[in-house]
Amino acid sequence: MPPDIGELDISQALKGRCKEMGLSIPTSVQIASIPEILQGKNVLAHSPTGSGKTMAFAIPILEKWSSDPHGIYALVLCPTRELGSQIKEQFESLGGTSLRTALIIGGVDFQTQAIELEKRPHVLIATPGRLADHFDTNEDLAKRVFSNLKFLVIDEADRILGGKFDEQLQSIIPRLQSKEKQTLFFTATMDDNLRLLANSMSTKKKLFIYDYYDGKPAGPILDERRLGQSYIFCPPDYKDGYLMEFLRMIKKGEYPERIRSMIIFTNTCKDCQVLGITLNTLGFDNVTLHSRMDQKLRLEALSRFKSSQVSALIATDVASRGLDIPQVDMVINYAVPFPTDYVHRVGRAGRGSQKGFAVSIITARDIPFLAKVEEFIGEKVTGIKISEENVLKILTEVITTKRAATIQVEDSDQFTERAKINERKRKILEDVLSPDD
Repeated sequence: MPPDIGELDISQALKGRCKEMGLSIPTSVQIASIPEILQGKNVLAHSPTGSGKTMAFAIPILEKWSSDPHGIYALVLCPTRELGSQIKEQFESLGGTSLRTALIIGGVDFQTQAIELEKRPHVLIATPGRLADHFDTNEDLAKRVFSNLKFLVIDEADRILGGKFDEQLQSIIPRLQSKEKQTLFFTATMDDNLRLLANSMSTKKKLFIYDYYDGKPAGPILDERRLGQSYIFCPPDYKDGYLMEFLRMIKKGEYPERIRSMIIFTNTCKDCQVLGITLNTLGFDNVTLHSRMDQKLRLEALSRFKSSQVSALIATDVASRGLDIPQVDMVINYAVPFPTDYVHRVGRAGRGSQKGFAVSIITARDIPFLAKVEEFIGEKVTGIKISEENVLKILTEVITTKRAATIQVEDSDQFTERAKINERKRKILEDVLSPDD
């Protein structure tokens, strides 16, 4: 029998706010991590998507902060803007009116953020790129503002430490010189980088490691999750027609399960935008979410989806990690991703006691990728039959609509400007690599 939140060694005020947020029974990662963090230990916690990792670090941080509320007490690094916004909301709900937070992410006025940093909020949530920009612009910022930092949290640690943010981390981490700092790593995927980190830190007896999967059957999908996983096989040029026919089946109630909401994942920003416009034009309402969108539009799209104003979100992997979207019934992979990304994507569906479904649209070239996914998750994915006759009836309309959407996207500012930048980079690279005349 898991303990009640009242059994944790935290203040009555914090217990009350936890219960107000619906957290009466702590999850396993919270039961394991909170006491260790309160004892002053560094922690590496590996636990599935939707298992309450944010609360597992927010609760002990706020408990310790309440007895010593000063300056920037905790810094939380996360890989995406949307996840940062969500973490900020949870800290504010738990911390009460006396807690000051700030969000340092791209897409927001730089000078306004610089002013926020100078005000020394108690909890700072940031993406590595934007925080590194502030450090590089203001050389003594870290020494003045972060001198009393007590917690550094690396959320979605496998992604933060996976290489993409190495340059930014090299700018940030050496400048955080507080000797009393605890470092907390939380992740849904334990990769080689984190295993190496665990081995190096645990030899110094400074790191408590919690792994949800210790002693459980192999495979990174939640053992308790009721998740049906399938694929739709189609010819390469027919993919959009098969997707549209499948969505029509769902809309008309011809799919055997009731699907109230879904996320369709694409691998690129351009595919996301084109698919969103195409499906909207064909009568399938949706909102899109990808990194080239203005931040305000990103938050608006996510809000509309989470509040059920629209039932479909077309997104890149910015929506695959950490976001609290509890009502997703189905995830559709427009293209098969790498196995670890697959796990994070399908983790959006069937959370808690809900039944969820994951469907991948595949062509012949995707079969090896699907095999890798099956090997990774430890189970076979079943096929779904789609009427090719019905697909052929709509295929011309779908292809024509997508062609118009592609032209619209390629002419839009958010993509043409990026294309110009890439072209300039290409020319510079050519000049560097070309031998002198």
